[in-house]
Amino acid sequence: MLTHDRTQPLAQRLEPTKGEPVRLQLANGLLVRLLHLPNARRASAFIRVAAGSHDAPLQYPGLAHFLEHLVFLGSTGFSAQDGLLAYVRACAGEVNASTRERHTDYFFEAPANKLEDGLARLCDMLARPLFDVAAQLREREVVHAEFVARGQDRNTLVDTAIGQALAYGHPCSGFHAGNRDTLKVEHAAFQVALEDFHQRFYQAGQLQLVLAGPQPLSQLRQLAEQHAGVLRAAPALLQSAAPALLPLRCEALQLQVPAGTAQLSLCFALQGLPAGYPQAVDFLQTWLCHEVEDGLLDTLRSRGWCDAVQVRQVYQHGDQALLSIDFQLSDTANAHNRASIRAALFDWLSFFSDQDDWQPWREEYGRIAQQHLGRASPLQLARYWSDRPLADGQLDSQTLWALRKLLSQLQPGNLLELFSSTAPVPVQRQLGFTLHLQEQPRQPAAVEYWNWHLPGANPLLQPSSPVVQPLHSAAIAGLTCLPGPQSPGQEQDAAFYVRWSFTQAPPHGLFEVLQVALRAQLQLAEQAGVQVRFEQQGSGWQLQLNGRPDVFAPLLANLTHVLVHPPNLAWGQGMRLHRELALRAANEPLVRQLWQRLPELFQAPQVDGYKLLPTPNALALCWAEARYQALAVGVPDALRGQLQQQFAALPGQGHAPKEAPVVAQQGRFWLQSPNSGDEAALVLFYLLPDHLPSTEVAWRLLGQWLESPFFQRLRSELQVGYAVFCGYRQIAGRPGLLFAVQSPNASVAQIAEHIDAFLLAQRERIATLDHEQLQQLRLNLAEYLRNQASCCAAIADLIWASQQSARPLIAAEDLEAIEPDGLRVHFQLLLEAAGGVYGAGNAPSPGGTWNTQSTE
Repeated sequence: MLTHDRTQPLAQRLEPTKGEPVRLQLANGLLVRLLHLPNARRASAFIRVAAGSHDAPLQYPGLAHFLEHLVFLGSTGFSAQDGLLAYVRACAGEVNASTRERHTDYFFEAPANKLEDGLARLCDMLARPLFDVAAQLREREVVHAEFVARGQDRNTLVDTAIGQALAYGHPCSGFHAGNRDTLKVEHAAFQVALEDFHQRFYQAGQLQLVLAGPQPLSQLRQLAEQHAGVLRAAPALLQSAAPALLPLRCEALQLQVPAGTAQLSLCFALQGLPAGYPQAVDFLQTWLCHEVEDGLLDTLRSRGWCDAVQVRQVYQHGDQALLSIDFQLSDTANAHNRASIRAALFDWLSFFSDQDDWQPWREEYGRIAQQHLGRASPLQLARYWSDRPLADGQLDSQTLWALRKLLSQLQPGNLLELFSSTAPVPVQRQLGFTLHLQEQPRQPAAVEYWNWHLPGANPLLQPSSPVVQPLHSAAIAGLTCLPGPQSPGQEQDAAFYVRWSFTQAPPHGLFEVLQVALRAQLQLAEQAGVQVRFEQQGSGWQLQLNGRPDVFAPLLANLTHVLVHPPNLAWGQGMRLHRELALRAANEPLVRQLWQRLPELFQAPQVDGYKLLPTPNALALCWAEARYQALAVGVPDALRGQLQQQFAALPGQGHAPKEAPVVAQQGRFWLQSPNSGDEAALVLFYLLPDHLPSTEVAWRLLGQWLESPFFQRLRSELQVGYAVFCGYRQIAGRPGLLFAVQSPNASVAQIAEHIDAFLLAQRERIATLDHEQLQQLRLNLAEYLRNQASCCAAIADLIWASQQSARPLIAAEDLEAIEPDGLRVHFQLLLEAAGGVYGAGNAPSPGGTWNTQSTE
């Protein structure tokens, strides 16, 4: 994949009775789905190619993924500098690509008026890539760096290990990840194979396009016909059926992974699946992963065996699938406990199968689906519909049949049990990646009796009509209420933020106790259309709600009760979670770990004021001394009185927003991560030098101006790293420019030198910046801010950040006031780190004078 993708696939859900896309086939054979979203401000295009890594020539593993990279390097109609990546980034959109076993996806989301130009670039790069050999050689190094990183990724290693248990001959047991050795760019035969693969599969009959946006259907159709016509007309090819997954070659494996907590993966090999399988899986996982008391997850947690469960699709094509149920084990779980988890899963599946057609849960699932799809972004909807066949009106019966077929195959004979941990495994297997993998006997489970329950109706999905409470005429200490953006004909969302600050830092582990206690409420809220985030920011805690305003008051009442009176089990589980924080973080990419730890540098370490371990008394003392402030945006007047009533019940004392801005601490501050590993990562965050709106405008423009050249220079030209990012960001409420790189071959010091050299080289470029170039940057930023202002969550974020730091919001006149000379002045302030620079890496500070904070 080329960039960090902030859009995660929307879980498969039952589609609503209306809002389905219109299907058509263009003259060149391309299948198109058009989805009209009348109230959307953004639009999306999603193209799926019916060819993936398993379709590549056997002599060139990774060719399909390599081609995914190459098409972004320039096409007949657009150079790389003016291609899809650069274009979508310039307008603050999202763009990415992904190669799976039997298909490859390309997609972007951008402001609606950018859809046409984005689609033109997307279709041209797929139809007419340049295949420049020099560019291929450079990109091969990027792909090789990704390959090295994937060799350390747990899911990649687990999935590769699962393949070794399948029946002989199935492609999942082979090696398909490209690297420097398999991608023989210099060989003429490889170039022939590359062009042949592109010619065979990147043609209209093998592609499907989904367009989703506010444009009328007639305009969406015109865009598809105009720009997708560049794709070569050819008939669809019949993809070869894969050999059988079964019988399995072994029933249990043990895998050594580089880092992270122990995990038990119970993977089922499934065959002969009907068309409704994806929906059946999602229906099953909704209840299998539910936080309900005496459900599967709650039961295993209460026994101290596991902390989380995830249903993961390892592979799916045609009527075959590999479905893994991954249990994140506690640090005390042993082999007997793992056997009991397996037995508990089968017993729960039997209990679930015995339900009479699941009617109450099907109805509840439909309500959940309605909330999810109603709030999905254009890109999420485009991805969703790319995965679906034509609706035939029989979806309910199809799904029910598929569910019964699925449950009938979730049996011991189809199961591979894979235990992965950092425990040494002496046996090595070379499968492209080096696997420390060995077979082991399946541990018999003790006979136990279980008391399962399925959840009742989620009261937040259908909240009772609110009793209108009188609005407080006087201001409520600590609460600011503001109107949200209005979109006629569209269901209005709202946002609510509250942040608690403490005179002394709470005891270590207390936040994790509350995190554990809130899990069930957060899941119910998410089902009902409200996203809840509970975060630790410095020594304070922040709670954030986004979504349906009619849910806020009853949800806040539930959250308040849990925050003040966590259930007994949360104390032990929360302390275990605190102990394992470093292990759990090790599952994240190194550069992301460092990014998330930057706020540790923003304030001096505090001595714990509460010297005892986390206890109910310590929590009560925290709340007694806590002060908070809150913001509500977009809550209708009819619901505001009820929200104010629940707000008054929050623990702590309300206080007014800050009046004086937080002064940036100038200097250079360094945090060294203890994670050395085989790769290096560096994150540099340059803070704004002051709180003036004109400064924020200038630095936002600089972030936009630097982003694509930074990516082009460090990733494409120098191949310093495969994870490369530059842009304007706010971290823990502090705005600045962020530079982040993860590299398999350069050291932290060398990455720092490359970033410094890049910035110094931009002085010549900014010296030639003229009014026309600046005006284009201004227009892009203005459009981005307009889109932010039309989205309740986005505008609430801006207002909250402004309120927390006492910074005024930027206005249109601030945007127009900036001139090229002014931008050059601010670029010099960036070079001088006038507002301070905060760095984090997995090595000592890279030269210069840094104030270093030691970490454990």
